[in-house]
This record gives sequence, structure tokens and C-alpha cells, in this order.
Amino acid sequence: MKRILLASASCLMFVLTALFSESAQAQDQPWLGLVPVVEHTEGELAGMTTYRLYLYTLGENDFLVSCSGDDANPLYLSSTSEPAWFQHALATTSLATDVNPAFFEAFPEFAFDSWLTIGIDAAPVSGDGTADVTLAEAAGDTWTSDFEAGQNLEINSFFGGSWFTTNLVSNGLAGDDQKVLVAQLTTDGTLTGQLYVQVFPLGVGEDAEYLTLSFG
Repeated sequence: MKRILLASASCLMFVLTALFSESAQAQDQPWLGLVPVVEHTEGELAGMTTYRLYLYTLGENDFLVSCSGDDANPLYLSSTSEPAWFQHALATTSLATDVNPAFFEAFPEFAFDSWLTIGIDAAPVSGDGTADVTLAEAAGDTWTSDFEAGQNLEINSFFGGSWFTTNLVSNGLAGDDQKVLVAQLTTDGTLTGQLYVQVFPLGVGEDAEYLTLSFG
């Protein structure tokens, strides 16, 4: 019986390994991955989950420049809950660069604020090679204030909008783990999303790729 169980376990492990390898080999372009970080069980956030959304790349030197959307390539981050996102009162913008970890001890929920970013999860530290992420919002559009008010994020107007960085700083560099953080989202709903991204393969701007990627 033990031999049968061991054989079955080995067979199952082989199948799972084969499936994982096949899935990994099937990736021929960057993709989005949603990772649960904390499942909240008490306090103001009870019942919610904090997720981090990453762009996964094919190489450690690949560079994410921007996440954007317009009427031809709409961007959305949506949750089935109402409001869609937890937004802490201390955060006054939609960006991770508004987050100051020095306040986490006094306001622990602030650590789970929902925000957008390229590669960083707090205000940049002088001398570490990172810089503020920049928002570009067309006149008349309200997607930044809508998101900060807890509503689903939609960028689908004619002129569109984006959050971005430049390859003069390290924010968008994939690094050894071949991923770049693009958002933190705290919600009790089911998430779906689509981003239009600009990526420099191997950090080379002349080879820029523009990709529509989705999850959920």
C-alpha cells in the first residue's frame, strides 16, 4: 500500500511539475499577476484582502515605463464591492509616493491604503535611485479623484491618461525577481483589470513594446 501511495504521489508531483513548466514556457510576453498580501480579520478592514498587482517580465533588465489607457486601449481596475477600494484619509493622492511608513505605527490601516505606482510602495528615499511616479490626467477627466474616492478605476477617454516614470531612475526595473509593482488594492470584492503598458525589453527604449494585459 505504501508503495502505491508513494508511486501515486510521485506521479502527481510529476504532472504538476510538467504543467507548471509548460505554463512558464508558454509565457512569451510580460503578464500581470495579482498577489494576496494580507487577509484582514479584525478592525476597520475585517473581511477585506490587500492585494499587490505586479507586471512580470521576461528578463531582469526589462523596464516598465508606464501604465495608461484611452478610448482605443482602455485601462480599468475593478472590484465587485462598493466602495471598490479602501482609501485611508491620510492619503491625498492616488500614488504610493503619498505613503509615509512613519505613520504606520499610529495609523496601522494606512499601510493598506489602495494606490498606483511604478516599482515603489512608499515615497522615494533620497539617494536610492528611485523617484516620484508621475500622473497624467486629461482636462475634464476625473479618474484620479474617482479612484481616491474608492471607485473603480477607468481610463477610457479620447485623450486618456497614465501613471509613469522614466528610465533615468530605477523604479521600473524588473530586477532579479523579474517583476514590477504597479498597484496595491484593498477590497472585499472580486478583482478584474486591464492595463496598457509600455515596456523597454532589456531596458532598450528603441525596442519599446506596447501591450494590453489583463487579469481576473
